[in-house]
Amino acid sequence: MRNRRNRRDPAGWLVLTSWAVVVLPRLVQTFTVTKYRATVGAGVPESPWSVQAERGLEVVLILLCTGIVARRARSLPTRGGLRLAVLLAPWGFMILRDLSQGTGPKIASVVYPFVVVAVWALQPRLTALRPLGVLVGLTAALSLALGVLTPERAIFTSFTGDQISPTKQLLPWGVLIGPFSDPNNLAQFLVLGLPAVSLLRGWLQRAGFAVLTVCAIVWTSSRSSLGAVAAAALVSLLLVPLRPVTRRLVARAVALVLATALVAVPLTTQDDSAFTNRGFIWRQGLRTWGEAPWLGHGSNWYAEAGRYVNSLGQLAFHGHNQFVHTLVTGGLVYLALMVLLILVLVSAAGTWAEQGNGYPAVYLAGFLVSCTLEVSFGVVDRSFLLAVTVVPMAFFAFAVPGVPATPAGAGVTR
Repeated sequence: MRNRRNRRDPAGWLVLTSWAVVVLPRLVQTFTVTKYRATVGAGVPESPWSVQAERGLEVVLILLCTGIVARRARSLPTRGGLRLAVLLAPWGFMILRDLSQGTGPKIASVVYPFVVVAVWALQPRLTALRPLGVLVGLTAALSLALGVLTPERAIFTSFTGDQISPTKQLLPWGVLIGPFSDPNNLAQFLVLGLPAVSLLRGWLQRAGFAVLTVCAIVWTSSRSSLGAVAAAALVSLLLVPLRPVTRRLVARAVALVLATALVAVPLTTQDDSAFTNRGFIWRQGLRTWGEAPWLGHGSNWYAEAGRYVNSLGQLAFHGHNQFVHTLVTGGLVYLALMVLLILVLVSAAGTWAEQGNGYPAVYLAGFLVSCTLEVSFGVVDRSFLLAVTVVPMAFFAFAVPGVPATPAGAGVTR
């Protein structure tokens, strides 16, 4: 009976399909084209098979979300309406902002609202995210296997076929990209999915997938993601001995401190070479934002700028900081809407921690640290992070309380 219910679980199918949209086309790409480091404007090497697979899976996901809402059309929830508006507002603004520039949305750009509304309609248990922990662990295992068995397809290389050995490299076997096209992308996907491993049953399963995922992140040599792992682990340990009300306050306070640091780091960095030349990207980004302070330059500004000679060079695919990227692409209006979204997640993380589940608080800590040196969230872009950002965030906002997590699983006591 349990297996039959699992097969009919729409939340589980939503999680699985979201993961498939991200990973399966990139796996096809890995085995059908030669991957190498691409510059902005040149585009990432893609095969027609991977492009069609991604589009097809995106359509399947949209149809699945539509079906979920349609089945619940007569009994849609009455709670969470304000949170739903807050989560959808940034997407609506950026779509209108891009349309005003003549930039029409791609299929990947319209997936966001379908997923958010579907989760709102479902009002699932937070434990329905358990399959995400398995899928992230399998992605890590797959990446490690590709790195060992087919390094020419899973290790970062230049267009000449030579391995790229950046100064930040931690292991002597190159830098792992797995099925992705960039080590930072793989690391972001894994580190944002890692907290979901805490939802798995049994300490052996949790420990096994956690070790595999951390090993893959280390091989990517992504220092920002390793910092996110450390932050998530510290928050998990910090919440263990606290009383419920204190857990709520601490979870929210830690998230707000990390969000403040996310903003402060690019604003206070004066050295252009700081954080692997991110200081220069931030200063140029803030200068660019000043040219359109309220509405920004649109979601594709970095991609378009890379097609021409510009001061950022050919490797700045984004702002390398969520705050800077938000200002450049959407201005102060977009920033205000994103702040409201983050506040909703911070509030939800505190509530979940008080109820005995520290997963959202642990996740948010890693997410905010990742966003300090990378762009780890997007409503019309960064679609490769869909399964580990949009999906869990919607669950945090709209899931209903279930069985409290174990101390080892969520970093809090019962």
